[in-house]
Amino acid sequence: LFRSVASRLAALLLLGGKNAIHIGPIEEATASDLRLVEACGRFEETDGKAFSVDDRAILDTVATPVFTDRGLHRFGFDHQTMAECLAARHVQQMSLIQLREIFCQRDVGGESVVPQLAQTAAWLAETRDDFFEHLLHIDPETLLRSETTEFTPNNKRRLVERLLERAREEEAFDEFANYYSGLKHPELASQLRPYIQDRSLNLVVRRIALKIALECEANELFEDVLSLTSSRKDRSEERRVGKECRSRW
Repeated sequence: LFRSVASRLAALLLLGGKNAIHIGPIEEATASDLRLVEACGRFEETDGKAFSVDDRAILDTVATPVFTDRGLHRFGFDHQTMAECLAARHVQQMSLIQLREIFCQRDVGGESVVPQLAQTAAWLAETRDDFFEHLLHIDPETLLRSETTEFTPNNKRRLVERLLERAREEEAFDEFANYYSGLKHPELASQLRPYIQDRSLNLVVRRIALKIALECEANELFEDVLSLTSSRKDRSEERRVGKECRSRW
């Protein structure tokens, strides 16, 4: 019961752009509050049984340690990551069309994930293969925000390839280096080697390949990195990242 109600509250807060759950008088709520009356009024399901989400269910849920006091009559999740994970759980049965309407936006550059919802979208991609496929196509960087260690080796390989492909086409940069460590898979070294060896590729794609190798400890590439750092034919930035690989391996 608690988990279903908490998941509902997480989805209403994050997807609705609200800051806190307000359980006091309606007239004291602000536009950034999720009012108690808005959180009630529908059925949820747990263990195959439906139950009504009423005031009591909401009040009992926000009284648990998962929530924290946010001021007069207001409560929010103690940890943002918990809220994002629960929100993803709440919407995981929706159709792909519905998920795209919730999580994605369109502009002159095409379709992408709404930045404020990126972490929740990444959690959802772990359990929805069709949503993973869609994000892989339109916004693969968002997938890095998930627990990439939970992806299958094949999906990790495909994600690495898509990241490198976008960088090669100058559609992406390497601002997500802190998330690369979960991309390790059995074929990673052979996948990265052509990018590390090919001096005709642009700086960004080679730097991403080197940083993925560094963060995933792909020390099978040591000789390739040694060759790169010893050659004056490679750019100074590539040699710098290569030297960092050598020092950590």
